Amino acid sequence: MQSIKYVDLPVLDVASSDFSILGRDRSASTSFPNHRREYNADPSPFCRDLGNQISENVQKHTSQASKEANKSVAKDSHASIGTRATAAKDMVSDKLDENRHAGKEELYSAKK
Repeated sequence: MQSIKYVDLPVLDVASSDFSILGRDRSASTSFPNHRREYNADPSPFCRDLGNQISENVQKHTSQASKEANKSVAKDSHASIGTRATAAKDMVSDKLDENRHAGKEELYSAKK
């Protein structure tokens, strides 16, 4: 459900030569009867998709960095077997997250 907001636009006195703005309760001889315009308060789909694309890009790179860190822990011969196994599991999870975020980023970029 989109929210709609109304804006009161000033009424211009076009009868006078200086085009001064009249107050709301004053009337002009050539004023417009309906001076309220409606506009959509939601951000444009372009801005929303651009924001989502940037967010997915950041999350993709975060997952990539975490994957590389877990990869180095999994290869470390001085770490215990449990630590290496956990790091390998986390590395696979981070790789899946990276691919998921890359796909969403591509989807949002294709919408533009």
